[in-house]
Amino acid sequence: ANIPSIQPIKNDALDIIIYGYGKRIDPVYKTPAFHNGIDYSVPSGTKILATANGRISYAGHKRGHGKMIKITHGYGFVTRYSHLSKILVPNGKKVNRGDVIALSGNSGKSMTPHLHYEVHVNDKEVNPVNFYFADLNANQYELMIRLSSRGGLSLD
Repeated sequence: ANIPSIQPIKNDALDIIIYGYGKRIDPVYKTPAFHNGIDYSVPSGTKILATANGRISYAGHKRGHGKMIKITHGYGFVTRYSHLSKILVPNGKKVNRGDVIALSGNSGKSMTPHLHYEVHVNDKEVNPVNFYFADLNANQYELMIRLSSRGGLSLD
């Protein structure tokens, strides 16, 4: 329960537009840049879910990320949720997988309302799509890999 293993939003039909992890064009500076998470294009006010059990280790404003939550899950796992409109949990609060922790928004360096989601393992950024195993069957996972591998602009 401490390993991030679900998507941070309800996306059962996999119909929410995502921008993936890896090399992308920065939407502000229009230059190549590394995108260290996944962007979900969702309207402001969309419920954001904790992807694993853990403790809120940061809930506040961070330059570039706008309103942001960081959850420390133990075993080296940390997740970050950025560009929020509203934070619903305080620092130090214990959360469980699937708990609503925030509402999506357009804060920080962001071109449009969306959620930027990151997974870190032992202080290293990793591709979040590799952690959706409790959420998707094999066909859905294959589709998610294709969707998250598209090139183009990220949303932040």
